Amino acid sequence: MSGQPLSAPSAPGQAPLQVLVVTPLGRGGMGGIDRMMDTLAEAHAARPAPGVRLRFAVSRGQGPLALAPLHLALCLARMLALRLAGRVDLVHVNLSGGGSIARKRVVCGLARALGLPCVIHLHGSRFRQDWAAAPPRRAAAITRMFESAAAVLVLGRAWEAHLRARAPRARLHILPNATPAPARRAPPAAPPVQLLFLGRLGARKGVWDLIDALARLPPGPDWRAVLAGDGAVAEARARARGADLGARVSLPGWVGPREVAALLAQSHVLVLPSHDENLPMSVIEAMAAGRAVLATPVGAVEDIVRHDETGLLVPPACPEALAAALARLIADPALRDRLGTAARAFHAAHLDIDRHLARLARLWHQAARRPLPTDAPSPPTEASPSPAGAPSSPAGASPSPAGAPGPLAAPGPSAPPGPAALSGALVSPEPLRPAVPAPGGGRASAAPSRPDPGRRPAPVTAPTVLPPAPALPAHVLPAHVPPSRAMPSPIPPAPIPPAPVPPVPVPPELAPPELVVPSGPAAPVLSPACPVSGLPVSAPSVSAPTISGPSVSGPRTLPAPAPQAPGRAAALPPPPGPPPITDPAGAGPAPGGFATPHVSRAKRFARPRPRKADASSGSPA
Repeated sequence: MSGQPLSAPSAPGQAPLQVLVVTPLGRGGMGGIDRMMDTLAEAHAARPAPGVRLRFAVSRGQGPLALAPLHLALCLARMLALRLAGRVDLVHVNLSGGGSIARKRVVCGLARALGLPCVIHLHGSRFRQDWAAAPPRRAAAITRMFESAAAVLVLGRAWEAHLRARAPRARLHILPNATPAPARRAPPAAPPVQLLFLGRLGARKGVWDLIDALARLPPGPDWRAVLAGDGAVAEARARARGADLGARVSLPGWVGPREVAALLAQSHVLVLPSHDENLPMSVIEAMAAGRAVLATPVGAVEDIVRHDETGLLVPPACPEALAAALARLIADPALRDRLGTAARAFHAAHLDIDRHLARLARLWHQAARRPLPTDAPSPPTEASPSPAGAPSSPAGASPSPAGAPGPLAAPGPSAPPGPAALSGALVSPEPLRPAVPAPGGGRASAAPSRPDPGRRPAPVTAPTVLPPAPALPAHVLPAHVPPSRAMPSPIPPAPIPPAPVPPVPVPPELAPPELVVPSGPAAPVLSPACPVSGLPVSAPSVSAPTISGPSVSGPRTLPAPAPQAPGRAAALPPPPGPPPITDPAGAGPAPGGFATPHVSRAKRFARPRPRKADASSGSPA
C-alpha cells in the first residue's frame, strides 16, 4: 500500500487532492483497520474517486512491537519528504487504542507543523477506557488532538456522543465502515447449520461466552461451529475440549480475506458476542453476504443490527441468552432467511464501499478546503437508518441536531444528538460553506447553500455598530441625578474643576457621643452613614466616626487642631495627653506643645539665636 499512488483524473486545470493515509500495520494486516483500508484502496483502484490521489504509510508495522519506533520514524520521514516535494495535501490518520494513541499524536503533531490538515479516523474498541485511564496531561493532549483536527470520523452514534462530551470543539462526522457487496449466494442446505465466528479469540470478543453457550445447546438438530481468528487459539481449543465440543467446534486460526469469503458462503449464521466493539468488519461482511447476524448491542453495532429486523441482539456476557438465540436460529430456517435478506438490503443502502468512498472523498475536500471536482457524483439521497423502534429520518436529513455545526464549523454546546444518519445523509449532498465569524464574536455554523427558486433572497446588510459614548467625569453630573441614570452627552464638555467646599462648623451639642475602641488588634468600625458593613478599619486607642449627611458634602472640621494622617477620619478633641515635651537643656516646653511626627527634630526645637545680653539667663529672646 505504500508503493505507487492511487489516483484518479481531476478536472482540467485543477490539481488532484493528494491524501496520505496512515495505517498501523499496512497491507494485509490482521486488524480491522487495515482490512478496511485495504478494501478502500482496492475500491479506489477499481473505481477511483474523482480528483483524489491516495498514498499510504505504516506507523506501527507487522513485525515485533520493538520495531514500532523504526516504522514510525519511516512514516514521519515519508510525510516530510512528500511535503517538501509538494505531493501531499492532507493526512488521514487511522487511530486505535493503546500505543496507537501515542504514535498518532506524533503523526498529527508533525502534520500540524508542516501545515497539513489532518483527518482522524477513530476505530479502537477500547479507546474510551484508554482515554479515561490516561493521566490528566495526556488526556488533555488527546482532547487537543481531536479538537485541532480538520475532521474527526467516528463509526457510530455512541462514539459521536462520547467524543462530543470529551472534545466538544471537535468537528465530528459519522462514517461507518463498509465492504463491497459480493454476488448473492444461497447458504448450503441444512442440517448441519454452520455457526461462524470471525475475530480475535479471547474474552473481549466473548469467545468464552460463546463456548459456554454452545455447551448449553440441546442435542439436535445437528450443528457445527467454526471459530476463526488469531489470539488465544490454544486456550480456546482447550476450553472447547473441556466442554466436550471437540467434534463440533473447529478453530483454524487466522484466515485471510479469501478464506473469510469462503467461510461466509458455507455458513448460515455469524455470531459475535463481544463485550465492547466499535463497528466490526465481520458483521458488515456477513450482512453483505446475506447471512443472519447474532451480536451484542455494544459500540456502533446497534446502529446497523436491528433486533429481529436485520439480526438478533443479546446482552453481552450472558451465555444463557446467547444459547437461547442460537437455538432459535438453528431451529428456524425461515428466520435465518428473513434476517439475511434484510441485512443484505441494509448493506446495499448504507454500507457499500463505493458509497463510502464517495462520502470520504467529499469529506477530504471539505477538510482541505478544496472545491469538489465538477465531475464528482453527489452521494445519493436515501432514507437514514435509525434504531429499532425509532422513526427513520427523512431522505437527505442531516445527522446533526438542529443548530449543530457543519463539517467545517467548530461545534458549540448542544443537546445530545438524536438518531444519527448512517447513509448518504452523513455527508450532505449540498456544498457546505466554511464557518464565518458571527457578529457576537463566535463562529457561525456552516449551512447548506440551497437556493429557493420561489423566494427572493433577502438583502444582506451589515450590522450597525455604534461607537461607545464617552463617559462624563463624575463631577459634571448634577447632584440630584444618580450616576447610573445619567445620560451621557454626545459631545463631552470641558472638564470643570471642583469648587472648594468650605468647612461647616458643628456645634458641640450636635456631635455624636464619643466612640472608644480598646487598644489592641484592629476591630471593625462601622460608619453610621455608610450602607456597607463589615469592613475592618484600624483605629487608635481613641477615635470617632466620620460625620456625614445630606447637607454635608465634605468632611467636617472638628475643634481639635491636631494634624491627622492622610486618609484618617476626623477625630473629636483628644483627652489630656502626655505632658509637654521639654527641651533637653531644661529650657521649658517646646513650641507647639505636642510633638508632630512629620516635623523634624531639628525644626521642632529650633529657636531664634539669643541676644548677648540674655545669653546667661537661658530665656528666649
